[in-house]
Amino acid sequence: MESEIYPKYPQAKEDIATFVRHIRYSVRMATVLIALITLFGGILMYFRHG
Repeated sequence: MESEIYPKYPQAKEDIATFVRHIRYSVRMATVLIALITLFGGILMYFRHG
C-alpha cells in the first residue's frame, strides 16, 4: 500500500486508509459471525440427537 497505492493517489490517502480499515473490520466481523453460527448449529445438532 505504502509503495504502490499511496504514491499514485496522494490526495486520497486518508480515504483509502479508512476504506481499508472498514474492509478489514467487515471481514473480521463476518468471520466471527460465521464461527458463531457454526458453533450454535453444532450445539443444536448435538442436543437434537442426544
